[in-house]
Amino acid sequence: MPDVLLKQSSNGHTDGETMRIAGLGAKFDQLRQIAVPVLSIEGRIYAKNELPSFKNLKELSHMEVGVVRGILVDEEKTKGMKQRFASGIHPLFNQLKHNRLQIVLTDNLTAAMEIAAHFPDSGIRPQGPVQYSLQLYHYINRRHSDIAARLEESMLQKAQNGGKRMVRHALTLYSVSLIGTFPIRWEPFMDFGDWVICDFGDDVG
Repeated sequence: MPDVLLKQSSNGHTDGETMRIAGLGAKFDQLRQIAVPVLSIEGRIYAKNELPSFKNLKELSHMEVGVVRGILVDEEKTKGMKQRFASGIHPLFNQLKHNRLQIVLTDNLTAAMEIAAHFPDSGIRPQGPVQYSLQLYHYINRRHSDIAARLEESMLQKAQNGGKRMVRHALTLYSVSLIGTFPIRWEPFMDFGDWVICDFGDDVG
């Protein structure tokens, strides 16, 4: 599914992508990366019960780890471990809550929103060191290249002049990205009218 959505954006069926890692233009040549990152995320191990001290995932290789299918960075980081896949973070955290799973690898933004919304008193929390750090970017189809410079300039100004609004924009995008393709407005940066932005988070985070 994630590659299908990227192909749709590259082919012009949708106007772009949001919350993606850098470098996708090499594979999808009709997508132009907006140079200013939206935000950075960190991959962490989440668990309900206290884990023994560890420095890397190899030290947890005896445990089954929950991974959202399609999140390529998480799939790659846990390769060689016993992986339990799910279509989203909610069922994995639900299994943590009910002690049916020991650990989950996911990014801090996804985890924070899921815990706040559905598991505030579950005891689920990040443990151990950061496993990876990534910056996420917007992409637009090249037919809209005429607005790229203006969008980059506006995003840079927002980042420099108090990033809170920019972060709120990113959180809003991320929270609705779980449904896949969706209409959105760029109003926190500039008003470009209604756009169709595609995101399924296959490489995130």
